[in-house]
Amino acid sequence: MSKKFIERLSNYKNNPSKKGIKELKKSYQNELVVEELYEENSVSREAFANLPSELIDFIANVFVEDLNEFPTMYFLSYEPLLSFFDRETKASLFEKSLAISEGTDANDFINGFIKLSDESSDLALFYFNRIDNFVADYFIGICYQENENYENAIKNNLRFLNGLSEIEENTIKNEFGDTISLGEMNSIIFPKWNVLNDIAFCYNRLQEYENAIRTYDLSLDLINLEDNYAINYQETTETDRIDLFTIFVNNYLLALEKTQQFKKAIDILDFVIRKFPNDSIYKKQKKQFSQKASNIEVADDIIKQLFKPKKAFDIGEFETTKLISKEKALEDMILEQIKYGFQVFNKDLEVYQDENIYGRQYYISSVNGFLDLLLIDRKTDQMYVVELKRKEAGIEVVEQTEKYIFGLTKELNRNIKGIICLHKPKAELIKLIEEKDNIELYTYNFDFDKLA
Repeated sequence: MSKKFIERLSNYKNNPSKKGIKELKKSYQNELVVEELYEENSVSREAFANLPSELIDFIANVFVEDLNEFPTMYFLSYEPLLSFFDRETKASLFEKSLAISEGTDANDFINGFIKLSDESSDLALFYFNRIDNFVADYFIGICYQENENYENAIKNNLRFLNGLSEIEENTIKNEFGDTISLGEMNSIIFPKWNVLNDIAFCYNRLQEYENAIRTYDLSLDLINLEDNYAINYQETTETDRIDLFTIFVNNYLLALEKTQQFKKAIDILDFVIRKFPNDSIYKKQKKQFSQKASNIEVADDIIKQLFKPKKAFDIGEFETTKLISKEKALEDMILEQIKYGFQVFNKDLEVYQDENIYGRQYYISSVNGFLDLLLIDRKTDQMYVVELKRKEAGIEVVEQTEKYIFGLTKELNRNIKGIICLHKPKAELIKLIEEKDNIELYTYNFDFDKLA
């Protein structure tokens, strides 16, 4: 059926007419089957390049209506369809969709898509957090993953999967007015599959390899390795570009290696080597895994070294000051102390988390800002927003901290206090904090002293 649409589209491009565009719009609704476009990939891409503006206007109206009424249609139709659009056509569709969607969820969705395409995930978060629909959690998860905030990426992706589960048994009407069950639609598999792969990737980055393996296995239950290859592998001549199939395999192999599942890893490598018989890296990796599988004691020693914990150090042991290069390094240092049971800021703190929040680089939508850390005292149950500055800071950091306290108090309905930690506080900042009963001020100190 899609061949008929592509034929009509080609005819209209060569001979535009009012009758032709009317037939083309009707064909788009009744004859276009997105899955069929993959059967002739190159032909489909050529057809959707430089779409007539009249057709883009029509698609934009349907696109906006679907995003507002049933956002899950994005995954069932638009995400695969947009993959066939060239950059100019997609940009034109988004521009026209924005013009007719002002004040609606569709407008926030599309602004978010644009910011994600521009690699501005921080700005995209602002738009997606304005949307009260579980579909937005999918894109919020992408934003957090782009920011390497893997804990919050996982939480949002899990919320998205829960939302999908709730609607799978519900029914919707298709464009012909027929009732169809989402549970019967193959298209719903793909967003599930993509999200599971993203979650597994995040677990790998967090070195939670057992969780990664479980999630990758769930992904393979939905789409096996052969189909994964068919969908995701794209040969490219660009040396800096890696296809999605290779990314999946490499991360799955990493998790299998870290959990000593060498025989399972060899099965994966056998498949990959059949697909890439000239790839010496995979052959070398198979040889190494075969040796480890045959000598598990050697493998145990290797894994123990890989998992050897770092020794924590106490900030309070150091007296003279040196600058930390980035706020993230200071965050890491504080979290390292918490992990090994040291007091931080003279308190028994841990990172706050619930089903929606992991308290690191969490986006507070009501005030449009990212907190550095959200910690909770294990003894008193008091929560603290922690604002970190690697250099010096003036009184402006107090306003920022109070903004986060306000936003979180509203969001969590909890009593929140603030902690500011920086290298060198200005005198005016110290004086202002002395007047505040809900904010504490700390500095960090460390140095390297030569003894011999």
